[in-house]
Amino acid sequence: MKKLFAAAFAFAAFGLLAQQASAQDVVRIGTEGAYPPFNYIDENGDLQGFDVDIANALCDAAGFTCEFVVQDWDGIIPGLLAKKYDAIIASMSITAERKEVVAFTDKYYNTPAKFIAAEDFMTEIPVDTAAANAALSGMKVGVQRATIHENFIKDNFPDVELKSYATQDEANLDLANGRVDALATARAFDAWMRAKPVDIGNTVRRNLISWRRSGEPEAPPSEHDAGNGAAMRVLPLALATYGHPPDEIVAASRAQAHVTHNNELSDAACETLVAMLHAYLADDPAAAKRCIASLVENRPQYAHDRKRCENPSGYVVDTLHAVFQALTAHNDFEACLIDVVNRGGDADTTGAIAGMLAGARGGLEAIPLRWLRALDPQVRSQCETQAVALMMRVARRHA
Repeated sequence: MKKLFAAAFAFAAFGLLAQQASAQDVVRIGTEGAYPPFNYIDENGDLQGFDVDIANALCDAAGFTCEFVVQDWDGIIPGLLAKKYDAIIASMSITAERKEVVAFTDKYYNTPAKFIAAEDFMTEIPVDTAAANAALSGMKVGVQRATIHENFIKDNFPDVELKSYATQDEANLDLANGRVDALATARAFDAWMRAKPVDIGNTVRRNLISWRRSGEPEAPPSEHDAGNGAAMRVLPLALATYGHPPDEIVAASRAQAHVTHNNELSDAACETLVAMLHAYLADDPAAAKRCIASLVENRPQYAHDRKRCENPSGYVVDTLHAVFQALTAHNDFEACLIDVVNRGGDADTTGAIAGMLAGARGGLEAIPLRWLRALDPQVRSQCETQAVALMMRVARRHA
């Protein structure tokens, strides 16, 4: 990708500045303080960064003192014009529009602009701008407000959903928090279906084919889509959203679920399972029980204390009946899994859901060693790698 900007001093002109300094000894420098590693405020409340070092070196060489003024980026040029400070040193890019109101010195560094994404981002972004726009079509792209990057995306990427942030740190935090993008999820599911998996549910197949035709990553609401396909795949999402605010967790759950299952019963099941997994990860089994009770209170169909559920179908209510019965009947991981799978029916899904819950409840040591040894080594390695990567993302968020 071409180098998109040349950062430069927004000095009114260094010679003029030096003349002003001779009369006042102190020169006020405007900087953002929110653009690491170039300018930022450290844990002690002090300004640090490359821009700050450059400013101090220039002041030393000119024989005057720098006094820094922190200013939000979108007001940094208005602040200069209002004489809040005498110059700007804040990695400001040289543009024709800014030259109309600001006198730049020569640039003091060049940096290339790049797209960054989470480690598990699956879409290749071409170098060609038009092709990149097509590849990112419908996705969210975060930029800092009032920057050339925002203008570049507005001018060249008409098909993306632009999100503007007050600071680059805010954009980075949103990315690091792993907010679920429905379109990226649809593309990942579609790639999986094109790989011809051994088994795929009719609801999943139908709505992914519909997505290919429409480009809309959210299936239309349907009372017929109360299958268990979205519920059986919530574990990675639960790991990625552990510790997030409740509204973000719900939004993430529905973003992944609605690609194939846009149904209230499915939503209730997915959100309950995620909440239970979070409770077990926090070593709070009582909270997990409360999640089940809340689900039953709001959705009485999920009451499971009646007849034993044998041969459960793909209907998500039947699935959770069997899972909850086995989970509450057995504290032992192995007994729980054998119970639910031996009920027959859609046993791969009931086993997957019971396994994720019982595993989170009991930990790795609860899984029989002979079961772990029987796993395909490559599959086991992939599962462990994904789980560690997701939990590391959580750890970084809370660091």
